[in-house]
Amino acid sequence: MNDEPLTRGPSSDAGPDDRVHEGLQLRVVGFLLTVAGALLAGIGSMLDWVTVTIPDFPAELAPTLRGVDTVEGKLGLAAAVVALIAVLVSRVGGTESARRGAAVVVLIAGVAIVAIGAREALTAEDRYVDDAAGEVRDVAGSLGIAEDDVDAMIDDLQEAFVVDVAIGVWLTLLGGIATAAGGAVTLAWASRRRDDATP
Repeated sequence: MNDEPLTRGPSSDAGPDDRVHEGLQLRVVGFLLTVAGALLAGIGSMLDWVTVTIPDFPAELAPTLRGVDTVEGKLGLAAAVVALIAVLVSRVGGTESARRGAAVVVLIAGVAIVAIGAREALTAEDRYVDDAAGEVRDVAGSLGIAEDDVDAMIDDLQEAFVVDVAIGVWLTLLGGIATAAGGAVTLAWASRRRDDATP
């Protein structure tokens, strides 16, 4: 009976320290996830997103689009920059509401990047076949191929266009997931700071 208070005392004293340690872990994990995810999404936006190839056609008639060549890629890159800025603000924000607001911005930016990457991955084939046909016309015209011949080739081969989603889309999507996760963890950290604060 005399030993019971001795076993309860240390666990009681360790509670606040454990909460502070957990808060520090959330802060570090949230920051690392956000920075890594935003950088990954930014790099992905600058890499190839889509390649449209035509079987048995010259390589110059295979358009390749980088992320920054598209509106979506530019938006993804912008969202990654916003996430980086916001996670820094969440660290230096003077008030709890500022830190939480910055964390929410990180989360929203991450979700936006995920939506952009997922849309590109799911709809690339339908969206780029017509664009590729237009580029083929331009390139073929610059090579001196008669317009009637180009039209005939495209009519015959448009169905055979092969649209490949390149690595840039997948890196952007993965970066968006990491950024959103980092935003969620950062929000959890910012939301518990008041409870963990000591006088």
